[in-house]
Amino acid sequence: FMYDLYNLYGPVPVITDEADIPNLNKLGYKERPTKEQMVGLIKADLTEEIISSLPEKCRDSEYGRMDQGAAWMCLLKLSLHEKDWNNVIKCADAIKALGYDLEDNYKSIWSIDNEQNNEIIFPIVCKPTPEGVGNNFRAHVLPPDWKSPNGYPSEGWNGYKVPKEFYDTFDKDDKRLETLIDKYINKDGDEISAIKTHSGALPLKYSEDPAGTGANQGVDYVIYRYADVVLAKAEALNEINGPTQEAIDLINDIRERAFGDNSHNIILSDFTGDRDKLREHILKERGWEFFFEGLRREDLIRHGKFVTYANDPSKMGNRNPQKNAKDFHVLYPIPNKVIVESGGIIKQNPGYDY
Repeated sequence: FMYDLYNLYGPVPVITDEADIPNLNKLGYKERPTKEQMVGLIKADLTEEIISSLPEKCRDSEYGRMDQGAAWMCLLKLSLHEKDWNNVIKCADAIKALGYDLEDNYKSIWSIDNEQNNEIIFPIVCKPTPEGVGNNFRAHVLPPDWKSPNGYPSEGWNGYKVPKEFYDTFDKDDKRLETLIDKYINKDGDEISAIKTHSGALPLKYSEDPAGTGANQGVDYVIYRYADVVLAKAEALNEINGPTQEAIDLINDIRERAFGDNSHNIILSDFTGDRDKLREHILKERGWEFFFEGLRREDLIRHGKFVTYANDPSKMGNRNPQKNAKDFHVLYPIPNKVIVESGGIIKQNPGYDY
């Protein structure tokens, strides 16, 4: 939670002493810490000694609780954020040593029939009942006229879509397109182009659940998975040494699954001595691999492209006609309620104090 706050808002005061929790009114607001202090607090909770006190992997009834893999992954994400490349590699190797690996079939990662697979490092366990947390991402994605090919109950709120500008960057042979739907059959039996009719392809990574209620599905929601580890290590190796065969091999591990063989592998000679070119390819690969998984904002900020992409019609279509994204938008504004309640102790992020 500290990392999520830091990633979205920058350094913010947090409660670190358990004894303070019952006395929050007396404790009052504290000034925002420095970046170094906030990072230090997170690292202090993620030392090797503390991580080793957790179970290696939580399974069965404990599945979904914090374990060593999830903790190492949180430290890896912090290290990526801070561009601490050596620590990214250390975290990646520690996660690999725990036995995580890529699933053979990309689409199966999010299948109700393949839950708790070995690629998932940290999930939110979901159930389609009032007793559990329901996964309603399919409802957010689906158009209201969607007809389940399996005859299951379905509900569509016509929300999340993937722009045509991004959809068109995929190679037609990429099996990851199996989870990015352009055409579907509606309730009248007609074939509908999602891109033409709904302004974007349907990101349907999460499979249907036979026990689902329509809106709520029981497919576990994936927070961290091993493919992120693989590409993070490739990025770190490139930043430290430039293009190397090890970095290329890691990227090709992802691509071989995506295409089913090595026919679309990249080769070192195409990137030799060009760190920038390989960095750009890794960013593209992360887009193809992790669309609809909540990683793109973080990736674009780290690569210094978040604002330029937001203002670029070739990336976003006409979704920001004002082209008004600014550099300070890499952080969200501190809610005004917090600033008022703190009596001005909590200061607003630069750019929002108008």
